[in-house]
Amino acid sequence: MAVKSETGAKGAEIVKMKYIKFNHKKGQCSEDALDIRMNYGNKVEVPEWQSEGSAKDLGGKDAALQKASTPNYPAAYSIKNIEGKTITIKVFFECKKKLRSVKIRAGGGGILGGIKEQTITLNQENIIKLEQQKIAGRGITKEKATWNWEFSIDGKEWQKLPSTSHVIYVVLDIPKSPWNLKEELKKPWADVLELACSWASGQKDLNNAFNAIKRNLWNLLDQNHFFYVVGDKASYVKGNTFNCSQFLKDLYKVKRNINRFDCLAIVTALANSLGYESKGLEKLILWERSDLSHYVTRARWKPNPINTGKGIDDYVIIDKDPKDYYDTIAFHSTDRSQSEGIKALQTFHQEERKWSDLGYHFVINGSGTIYEGREIHIKGCHVAGANTGKIGISMMGNFQDKGFFRNLVDDELTSPTTQQMLSLKQLVRVVDCNYWIDKAGGHRDFDSSRQCPGDNAYPILVRHQLINLAESKEKDTLTDGYSLK
Repeated sequence: MAVKSETGAKGAEIVKMKYIKFNHKKGQCSEDALDIRMNYGNKVEVPEWQSEGSAKDLGGKDAALQKASTPNYPAAYSIKNIEGKTITIKVFFECKKKLRSVKIRAGGGGILGGIKEQTITLNQENIIKLEQQKIAGRGITKEKATWNWEFSIDGKEWQKLPSTSHVIYVVLDIPKSPWNLKEELKKPWADVLELACSWASGQKDLNNAFNAIKRNLWNLLDQNHFFYVVGDKASYVKGNTFNCSQFLKDLYKVKRNINRFDCLAIVTALANSLGYESKGLEKLILWERSDLSHYVTRARWKPNPINTGKGIDDYVIIDKDPKDYYDTIAFHSTDRSQSEGIKALQTFHQEERKWSDLGYHFVINGSGTIYEGREIHIKGCHVAGANTGKIGISMMGNFQDKGFFRNLVDDELTSPTTQQMLSLKQLVRVVDCNYWIDKAGGHRDFDSSRQCPGDNAYPILVRHQLINLAESKEKDTLTDGYSLK
């Protein structure tokens, strides 16, 4: 019997799509979607998509949440696990007329592809193969896939059904610890996948995905969405548990101080949800000097020879791992003219102060260029009588009314530039990630006779949360196998 083409509403009076299951084989992911949650407190209910009113009919616990929403819940796929295999979904079409079967098809579908014409049995579940899916082609992604459904009773006249839309997350491999598909509360969260797939969008390699997530967090810190602080007091990590829920709630809304453990948790939780596997968190270094955009090595600025044995600072070579030696950052200003440059500063230290080399480990000029100064395995010479354990970072410029050793000159900075402050914050992150710094302060904090880094600089360091002299009684840490909440 031929049936005339009707609108979606009219067609739905005859045949109605009741639900679609993406994760229809619990505990498996080679033919269907991954087991995921929405977040710590909410599950992803299966069927993930249900027509209006079906949630209550199916006994769903979140009927109010699901009411009249399309898509109801997202689905996620692992490229490695479905590659070369046929993905399937389960669909349920109901019909109150005396029909046992109809033909169905669907156009669109995005990365899920269209659905070929096929015969399905009404009023029961049917397995449908996604033979046109393109999930692996785009790498990590989040996409809204929309199917435009039609059915036919005789295979000639096709009637439209309401379209269905679905949020699909694509990861590269099975999520790794702290995620675990076999434990309910450790199943990857859609809220985390939302952010991870955004930050690593398009990546097809796990290392590149990890680096993309690191870079996005780096950019957030550059933009002051969070303030990076040295020390062991974390905001989101307590007792080897990462409060991922609070982090997601705060993101782009609340500016908190975060430390290296917070950053490790954020990056690894996001990257590992995509299939990356981070191991040895106690030794994992998030950011290196190569992450600094304006960094000049010592060899590039061609320093003077070191006056070994001639300087009054004795040129002490550290006899242990620098990570075990350094615990403090001391901030300085050079009180020198910008035009003189880094080599002139070294010459001044060697010839006028009689030091063996440049006293600071790092120097930042007004345009934000970071120069490698005294090598890190050599004890610094920047806080008289108290250099042990301190990394010296100095900004070029005079940030007091008058210089300590000379009067102001025309091109000398009187307060830190925006570029200097950005590079300083970036450098602090790198130094802290490599050497696990406990505290940071200005020269004046370690020698009360000094005004350095100057009254025009010190309040800016405080405002950017760079000064941290407090000893934390509750020291946090992060190790492999950390928990989530």
